Amino acid sequence: MSRVVVGRIVKPFGVRGEVIVAPTGEDPARFSRGERLYVEPVGDEALEIRVSRVRTGNVTVSFEGIDDRDEAEQLVGIVLHQEEEKLPSLPDGAFYHFQLIGLSVEREDGTVLGEVVRVHELPSSDVLEVRGGDHEWMIPRKDEFVASIDIEARRIVLSARDDLLEAVGQERSGKESRGKIRQRARADARRKALEAREAKREEQRKEEERAEAEREARDLDVDGWNEDLARGRTAPGSGGDESSR
Repeated sequence: MSRVVVGRIVKPFGVRGEVIVAPTGEDPARFSRGERLYVEPVGDEALEIRVSRVRTGNVTVSFEGIDDRDEAEQLVGIVLHQEEEKLPSLPDGAFYHFQLIGLSVEREDGTVLGEVVRVHELPSSDVLEVRGGDHEWMIPRKDEFVASIDIEARRIVLSARDDLLEAVGQERSGKESRGKIRQRARADARRKALEAREAKREEQRKEEERAEAEREARDLDVDGWNEDLARGRTAPGSGGDESSR
């Protein structure tokens, strides 16, 4: 009987034996009371759910026979499996992550990029991690990138967009580690931030220069008027100078 991964125990919760489970999907029914989740993909060792509470991004679960924090800590890291036939059916176009793992990924012209090795669940969309040879791609599972998914043929066909890899922006050589990619991304972000700050400083400097020029112009006008007064003349428009009186 085939089993699929439904979650992983990440840490204990409280002092009564509860644990936090990171689920692989969004169906809360798999963590219902009385459900049996298997510790291994094969074998009969299983944990029966006593109580569960679905939270944002995780599930708090209490298993039968696990009654204190010490026992709960022994479960941390365990990957939980469920019989595949118990999984609820999905609407057309929706797939469980395990169904996508191992599928061949091709362009429309038949060029094979590689196969799906992991599915990342992000708020905007699932992202397929595809590896082939010395290259890796992170491809959003959106219509603009993915033309079709055929589970029976075990094949994913990408769209014909020429800018696919540039749009995804995460093709890498096998010689370049993910750490280097992250370092480069952080360096680019810092560079852009510095450029933005420098541009802001330059704009402030220009604004200060304009303000200083305006002050100097006003000071020149005042100095000229004071000089006229000293010579016995009034400011323009005041009705003439005093020497004519």
